[in-house]
Amino acid sequence: MIVILSCIGFLTASLIIYISFQIRDDVESQVTRMLGVLILFLSFLFGPLLIKLLMALAFFIAWPYIGDRLSLSFYRKLNK
Repeated sequence: MIVILSCIGFLTASLIIYISFQIRDDVESQVTRMLGVLILFLSFLFGPLLIKLLMALAFFIAWPYIGDRLSLSFYRKLNK
């Protein structure tokens, strides 16, 4: 049961983070992204080891894209 809930939490967080990249409003997309990361973090804390390893792998694969988008967003706001 815990494995199923962890998988659902991971998939929900992944879906929310994906949707956040589709939103054009910067503030709304960042809030949505933070919500997805929070769900991912909570699912990571309460999940079994196999799911934790899969979440860590997905996070390290997606981190360069998330970091580039956030740094570009902050750079644009800094130059305004």
